[in-house]
Parts: sequence; C-alpha cells; structure tokens
Amino acid sequence: MPIIIGMINKQFVIYDFETSGLSKWYDIPLDGAFVLTDENLNKIDEYSFKIALPEGLIPSPIGLLVNKADTSKIYEGDSYYEGMGKLFTKLSSWGPACYIGQNNIKFDEHFMRMGFYKTMQDNIYLTNTNGNTRADLLPILHCVKQFSPNALSFPETDEKKPIFKLDQIAPLNGLKHNAHNSMGDVIVTLELAKMIRDRCPTIWESALNCNSKANVKHMAENEPVFCYGSYNFKRQADFGTYTLIGFNSSKGHESEMLVFDLTHDMSAFEDATMDDLKKLVRSNDSPFRIIKINESPILLPSSLSSFLDEGIEEKECIEKALAINANYNFRANSIRALEKSVRKYADPTIIEKKIYSGQFYGPEDKNLIQEFHEVLWEDKYYLKKHFKDLRLNELALLNIYHEQPEALPADERKTIALSLAKRVTAPSTKEWRTGDDAMREIKRARDRFLYEPADLDKMETFIQEVIIKHNNIIKENS
Repeated sequence: MPIIIGMINKQFVIYDFETSGLSKWYDIPLDGAFVLTDENLNKIDEYSFKIALPEGLIPSPIGLLVNKADTSKIYEGDSYYEGMGKLFTKLSSWGPACYIGQNNIKFDEHFMRMGFYKTMQDNIYLTNTNGNTRADLLPILHCVKQFSPNALSFPETDEKKPIFKLDQIAPLNGLKHNAHNSMGDVIVTLELAKMIRDRCPTIWESALNCNSKANVKHMAENEPVFCYGSYNFKRQADFGTYTLIGFNSSKGHESEMLVFDLTHDMSAFEDATMDDLKKLVRSNDSPFRIIKINESPILLPSSLSSFLDEGIEEKECIEKALAINANYNFRANSIRALEKSVRKYADPTIIEKKIYSGQFYGPEDKNLIQEFHEVLWEDKYYLKKHFKDLRLNELALLNIYHEQPEALPADERKTIALSLAKRVTAPSTKEWRTGDDAMREIKRARDRFLYEPADLDKMETFIQEVIIKHNNIIKENS
C-alpha cells in the first residue's frame, strides 16, 4: 500500500497514563508522561505530571497496587483542573504530531479526552484534529507477531499464547523497564517503536498510513484486498483477508466500515433475508467485520495474506473482491442491514457520559471557555450562565466546587458536596465505583492470594479512610 502523501509524520508524541482505575467515564489519570520526538524518533522534549485524588472519587485498590501507588501521597500534586489544563497547554504548544502509546486508542486516549472535557478545554479531540494523528503500539505489536515473528521476542503463557504486556516484552528484547511507571512505560514504548521501524518497515509504514479516518477510508476504497486483525491483551489478533463492503451513514455511526472475509464465498449470503443480514453483520461468527475507522485500524498489504493460517492466494482474494465490488445488491443490502442494526441508547444522565452527547463547542462557547479559565473564581460562577452548551454550565459548577467552593452560593455548594459524597457511600452501582465495590475488590484479591496480606491490609485501611471522609461530608451537609 502506498504512503499517502501529505500525512507523513514530522513529529511523534509517545505517552502513557497511570490511572485511578479502568473506568473511562469515572476514573482519572493520577500521573502521566509525554515525550516529543522528531520524525526519526529522536527526543526533543518531555513532560510529566501528577494529579491529586479529588473528592468524590474512590480509586480501584487493585489498580493502585498494580501501579505501585503510594497512598500516603495520593492527595499530592496538581488538582485535576490544574493538571489537565497544564497538559492541554503543553500539548497544544508542541504542534502537530502523531500520538502513540501502548493500547492508547482504547485506554489512555479516553482518559485524555475525558480530562479535557471535564476541565473545560476548548478541544477535547486534540490528538486527532489540527494536524494531529494517532497510532497504537499494541496492534502494531500484534502485526509484528503475525507477519514478522522473528523481529521481536514475545513472552508466552503456559498455553503458548503470546503476551503483549510491556513489562514482559521489554526484558526479552534487551530493554530496561521501570514497569507501571508512566515515564518508564513511555521510554520502553519509544524504544520498541524504533525497533519495529527498523526491522519491520512495511508494518510500521502501514500503521502510520492508518493514523487518520481519512487515510483508512482512502486505503479501503482504493485497495481491493487488505489484511486486518482485531486484537486485545489476552490473545493474538484474529487476522484475516478482507475487502470493503461500505460505510455506515447512520448519524453517530459514520466511523463504522463493513468488510467481508475473503476466505468465505459471497454466494452463501447473497439470498440472506434482511433479518438474517442484520444479525450477521454484527456477529463475531460470520464473514462480516465492522472496523472503526476512527480508531486507527491497521490495514496491511494483501501480499501478506500468505502469512495467515487460513490464508488464500492473493490472486484468488482479488478475484473474490472484484466479484463482491461488482455485486451492487449484495453490498447495498449488507450496508442497509448494518444501518438497521444500530442500537439506540437512552440519553445519558450523568455529566461524565454526556461527553459525546453534543457537537463541537461553537465559537461563542470557545471564547467563553478561554475567559472562564482567565477570570477570578468569584467571577467564574456568574460567567457560567452564558454558556450555550448546557454541559459547560454543569462542568463549570463542578470545577468551581473542586477549586474554590466558597465562590459558590451555600445551597449549590451543599448540593454538590452531598452528590459527590453519596457516590462514594452508595451501594454498588454500574455507573461508578463505590466504597463497597472497592472493599469487594480487596476481598477477591485476598481470596485468590494475589497480593501480600500486609499490602492488602494497608489498602483496606486507606479505602476505609476515604469512605469515612465522605460519610463525614454527608453528616456536615445534611
């Protein structure tokens, strides 16, 4: 596949977050590290931060143990508002770059967007707008394992399944690694990226060519056949050889691309009813696959199909792809089924989940956001009512409360304090982590002998202290 002219990366930003837990809606980065490089992956600049645990948030105790977090220092650092604001300013100053991490598209990216959203930055999509693009080392590593297995050494489970965790890959490839430390993870990610670039240039270039929606769409439309694999941490990617069917035009789902696995024959599905097609297009057990073009999926040259376990000759793939492309009814019916199978969800009620409920902020709100960050806290409260986007009004109240609660009227201050405290002290809920949830995490770890009893005792004491603190807030404001 040819490199798409005009999208060659002049800079890279390698980054990593250590978070309070795994919930992309509820949890936050507790610390993070960023390294800016030139086009040859030579370091230009770096940035790191530490954020104090805010009121109303109970962290995952096991997450803290994994990240070796010191609970005695968990309230040290910038506030969430300050930390994310400083990060936004720093990254904006670096200019256009390709942002890369280990599993950043499905994990770190969400925490960055949520951080920019909740702290009212004027562009939550910083990493894929204004010339910025994204790539992800994890699917790149999966591609290396599948198509160039001797380029890197991969650890394995007892069942001989490959492992893609940095802390296990790094030492096998001669890299020193300060694991579960944000800057340590960034340095190892950068060194692995250099190895892949030098040893697997086709995979590296293909990944970078897929760093934007426009590029992925262009490649799928102009290459009759390509290789692709869906992936996760627990197993090797499920690679196959595909051709494009089309794109979902439903509002909010425009990033869905439907493709067909060329190890199957189209003829077996030509006469399928619309009801059957609706099930097939979203089934994991069918030749159809949905690829999210906004998640930087890696489309690889069809010449690599010979490396697949169920690979077929490239010539046969092309013949099948051309037949599918010529069958307008099959493609049209399949896309219609994709659009009819879209699930409708109720509008979110909590502010965190409203992140994608509105459009980009308009010019007036963007100007007000800038003014909001600049004026005194006492003035921020009176400024908030002028936002056209109601999400910003709600977020403004929360930021004022966390930063300068006395700038709020007593009744609003009391309402927010109770709301946040009740999150921590509530029974278990699917919306966020409660104190009871955290205590159950610790119990499960004890039952499975996953950590030293003394470490679990210490974590249990810390969680109990957080619960007591928020119970006291309820008593004070009731």
